[in-house]
Amino acid sequence: GRRPVLITGALIFTLACAATMFTTSMTQFLIARAIQGTSICFIATVGYVTVQEAFGQTKGIRLMAIITSIVLIAPIIGPLSGAALMHFVHWKVLFAIIAIMGFISFVGLLLAMPETVKRGAVSFSAKSVLRDFRNVFCNRQFLFGAATISLSYIPMMSWVAVSPV
Repeated sequence: GRRPVLITGALIFTLACAATMFTTSMTQFLIARAIQGTSICFIATVGYVTVQEAFGQTKGIRLMAIITSIVLIAPIIGPLSGAALMHFVHWKVLFAIIAIMGFISFVGLLLAMPETVKRGAVSFSAKSVLRDFRNVFCNRQFLFGAATISLSYIPMMSWVAVSPV
């Protein structure tokens, strides 16, 4: 089901944030950050679908609007608030704060997240997964939408990369 994926993603994210604080080389730091980034994809990808299934259409749409607003604002607010906080605390404290927030999310998911898919409803098959991936990546409408969304992030990520803070 989706619940274990969300919980696992939150746990890996939290551990990756904590690991980042203890890195002693740039290689270790980048590996920890890559794991952090990958684990947040667990939460983002499965989270959107789960919200729709768990809360129904009307409440799901409201929650998705809130979540999407936060997701869009976070890459702007994060670097600004991080840069401001670094004037007062060591950079490792920022990762401690993120790890604490990740742990709170992990506990919240563990205690409150319902399972939205009944066990045994669908059997897993690597062949069907590969077939589904092929169908998705051969779908022009999906490719156009994915490219449009991906390209729309370029200005924001460029600003984050070169901003003076």
